[in-house]
Amino acid sequence: DIAIYTHKHGRWVEVKGEGNTVQRSRFSDKAPPHDGDSGVLFTIWVHDEYQGGYNTRILNNQFLRYNEGQDHLGNGFETIRVGTHTKWEAPTQTLIEGNYFYRMDAEAEVISVKTSFNTIRRN
Repeated sequence: DIAIYTHKHGRWVEVKGEGNTVQRSRFSDKAPPHDGDSGVLFTIWVHDEYQGGYNTRILNNQFLRYNEGQDHLGNGFETIRVGTHTKWEAPTQTLIEGNYFYRMDAEAEVISVKTSFNTIRRN
């Protein structure tokens, strides 16, 4: 359980290990990052050798107000991103469930899944 509010750094949370759970946390009022920085709020990095990013669970969190009332910032500003385009075959078995998204307007993709064998439900 954590809370992160009003911070301008490009990436707020980066998950790299195997079997992590983030639940009942609140992420709110993310300001656009400095020019040239990525704006993904929550990134799950995938590493095949040690199954980094595999079996991650993102449960019952609140994601509130990212770039509210402004235009989309473009590609690279997802709320949650699982992997990258080069990891599309990785069977990460990520579970994203029960999360609440409110005015997450930075990019059209709120949840971007670039790996395989994942479950996204009841968000």
